[in-house]
Amino acid sequence: MNNAAENLKINVDPTDTASNYVIFNGKKYDLAQFHFHYSSEHTVNGQYSTMEVHFVNISADKSYAVLGVLINLGSKNESLGQLFHASPTVADAVNSSNKKFDVTKLFPANIKNYYTYIGSLTTPNYGLDSDLTNGGPVTWVLYKDKQHVSSSDLNFYKGIYLEPNFRTIRPLNGRKVYENVRN
Repeated sequence: MNNAAENLKINVDPTDTASNYVIFNGKKYDLAQFHFHYSSEHTVNGQYSTMEVHFVNISADKSYAVLGVLINLGSKNESLGQLFHASPTVADAVNSSNKKFDVTKLFPANIKNYYTYIGSLTTPNYGLDSDLTNGGPVTWVLYKDKQHVSSSDLNFYKGIYLEPNFRTIRPLNGRKVYENVRN
C-alpha cells in the first residue's frame, strides 16, 4: 500500500496473474494496481459519489482497461475499512502486507450492469513504461451498482488523506457512453 499523490494506492504483485485479470472485448488485461479518489471522478445523472475506486488493468500491448466502482456513504464495508486502517499514515510512505486480499469484495454484487466509454487516465503521466501523457486510450467500465463506506471509515481515511483528489468532469467531445444492462 502506498500513500501516494492519488491517495491510497495498492500495487498488485505482478506475478499474481492467475486470478487478477479481466477480459474485455476479447482482450486480457492484468490488474496492476487499484487506488481511491474522493470525491468520485465520474458522475451519474450529474451526481457525484462520496468516493471512487479505480482498478487499473494493463494488457500485453500496454493498453488499459480501468474498472470504476462508485462508493457512497452507508453501511460499513469490512474490506474498505481493512484497507483504510492498514494505510500508511505519512505521505509517500509504503506498507507491505503478506496478507492476501480479495479485491472482489470491493466490487458491487452485480457487475453485469455498467457504463463504458473510451477515455484517458485521470492521474497525470501515469503508465507502466508509458510515454503517453495520459496513457490513453483507456477503456473505462463504470459499474452502475455502488459500494458503501461508513462515515467512521470515511472520516478515518480523510484524516490521513487531507485533500480530495479528483479530476473535474471532462466534456465528452463527441465520445459516446454505452450502457450495458443484463439481468
